[in-house]
Amino acid sequence: MENIKIIFYILIFFLVLLPPLKAQDFTELVQNAWENNSLLKSKGFQLQSATYNLQEAKAQFGPAVSFGTQYTLASVVEL
Repeated sequence: MENIKIIFYILIFFLVLLPPLKAQDFTELVQNAWENNSLLKSKGFQLQSATYNLQEAKAQFGPAVSFGTQYTLASVVEL
C-alpha cells in the first residue's frame, strides 16, 4: 500500500511540474508533399481531362444551331 502512495505522488509530481508536451506542426511538410507529389499531379491532370470529356459529351445532347447559306447560279435558257 505504501508503494502505491509513492507511485501516485511521483505521478502527480510529474503531471503537475513538467511542462506539457507540444504537438509538432506538420502543416508545412504536408503542403510540400502535396505540391511535389507527381502521382497527385498526374491524377489531377486525369481528373481535368475527364471533366473536359464529360462537358464535351453533355454538349452532344444539347440543341445544335447552324447557319447555312445556299447559292445557286441561275442558268440562262434561250428560247
